[in-house]
Amino acid sequence: KKRLMTSVLLFGLLSPCVVLSEGGETLFEKKCGQCHGADQEAGVVSPAKYASVQWQRYFDRNRHKRKADISGLISPEELELLISYLKNHAADSNKPIAMGVR
Repeated sequence: KKRLMTSVLLFGLLSPCVVLSEGGETLFEKKCGQCHGADQEAGVVSPAKYASVQWQRYFDRNRHKRKADISGLISPEELELLISYLKNHAADSNKPIAMGVR
């Protein structure tokens, strides 16, 4: 019983690390790319499409939900990583990323 409790506790502590180890770019490609890839219906979106404050405002106001509710597809931890990635590579950042350009 003690070993089971230790395993459950350890798994609970390490689970966020699995999500966080993926990083924003990988999540952006895997999760956002499902709908926002080159041949997808929602159209291509790149971090450099908006300034960092615009990305933050977009998600703070839950604007994505108007077109598609992503809350069941992306965990709160993943969303924070994605927002951070988008802001770090936004049009006004030191490292803007447009789709296909690095």
